[in-house]
Amino acid sequence: MTKMRNILLAASLLGAGTLAFAAPQQQQSEPEPVAHHEGKPQHHRQGHPMRPHCPMMMMAPAYQASMQTSDPNEALKKMTNDVPTLEKGKRYQVSVTVKELPPMPPAPNKPEPKKAAE
Repeated sequence: MTKMRNILLAASLLGAGTLAFAAPQQQQSEPEPVAHHEGKPQHHRQGHPMRPHCPMMMMAPAYQASMQTSDPNEALKKMTNDVPTLEKGKRYQVSVTVKELPPMPPAPNKPEPKKAAE
């Protein structure tokens, strides 16, 4: 009886494997390439627009500063006094941002030093 069960199991597994390979595979149709893309932006296969191949080079900042303070006006005055002299006639981007920071967490309690036994 066990021999018959083993033969039946092997035959069913062999048949299932054969049918899995015999199933037709779905063909993915790709659109035909167009030379000039008809004025539309070129897209990846996923449908997202393609990014430029070379990103624009970012120039190094001439001056950069950051400060945490409780008086932003005084900090701004101090930082503007530290700006180096730059060439006139060139264009520069200057931006100022002041953000309120979350309150500082309480300091952890320091354990008291153990007293030496006298």
